[in-house]
Amino acid sequence: MRGMRAFHVLIFFLCVIGTVVLHVLAGSAQAVVISQDAAVVLSEFFVAVTFNNATPVTVNNACSEWPQHVVCNALSQSIKTLNFTSQQLSGTLPTSLSRFTGLTYFNVADNSIGGTLPPEYSPWGASVYYVSASINALTGSLPPEYHNWTLLNGFDVTSNQLS
Repeated sequence: MRGMRAFHVLIFFLCVIGTVVLHVLAGSAQAVVISQDAAVVLSEFFVAVTFNNATPVTVNNACSEWPQHVVCNALSQSIKTLNFTSQQLSGTLPTSLSRFTGLTYFNVADNSIGGTLPPEYSPWGASVYYVSASINALTGSLPPEYHNWTLLNGFDVTSNQLS
């Protein structure tokens, strides 16, 4: 009898834990809303690099409309990942991306982006661990302002016209 009661108590606690886990998972599936400034910067990026996009960027859709390209941080309501590899991008990288101070991953490899690497991206040094702009048409030199990117695990700007 005592063993049966312990079994029922165990099943009860497992059900409670399972319910809590399901609620947490359901809550994390809700749409992430970003700041208005982040939505504006993402929209400027789309225009600057001619991203083939017909949907206007809003605070409500930035983290859900392009899930393979844009990953957000729900706590800070900011964008943490931009992954636009092989998207037939052209144009130039906008300096406004420097306002993504919580960006951890930036990849625009294998496109046709021209211009220079903006020195304004220096604030990324506090968070960025991977940057790739390889196989583009970038010119100029690496900005000395990037010396503070101390968290980098990967940095690739090969196959450009950088000096």
